[in-house]
Amino acid sequence: MRGFVNYHFSNKVVGEQIEFDYKLQKGISKTRNAIGILAAYDFPAEVVMEAKRISKLIDSVGGIDNVVYRRTYIK
Repeated sequence: MRGFVNYHFSNKVVGEQIEFDYKLQKGISKTRNAIGILAAYDFPAEVVMEAKRISKLIDSVGGIDNVVYRRTYIK
């Protein structure tokens, strides 16, 4: 064990709103609701696009468990 356990809230998108059930679910979220929240709260488009890029990069290597954590920015 790495010293932490992942939990998340389930969510669904209704129109332009994100609704959460507020029930903790064990495991890593399969959605990208945090990126949706950035967009919904009018974060700069560059921030949203960079978050999507990093998300795709993580997915391309098989998920967050396969990412090597370093103190450098993921490129």
